[in-house]
Amino acid sequence: MPLLITMPLDRYNRLLWKVSKFSRAYEIMQNASIEPSRSDDHFAPIAKLSCQLDDAKMVLDVANRVYPNAISDIARALDSASR
Repeated sequence: MPLLITMPLDRYNRLLWKVSKFSRAYEIMQNASIEPSRSDDHFAPIAKLSCQLDDAKMVLDVANRVYPNAISDIARALDSASR
């Protein structure tokens, strides 16, 4: 079942920087699209990552270990998929 993970671009970049370039999580994250998004009075780019449920769980597990600030964005996508 595909789901969409969205997160601010700076958070996505920080997570990606900490993920091993030789891992499946890195390969999945490389497929994200970067899109402009309006936030209050300015544009704040966001990363959108479409992936399968199992892959999202794996990315969440990696975030738990290397960059906990990204957990809430990934968990939100997983929660919306379970509804």
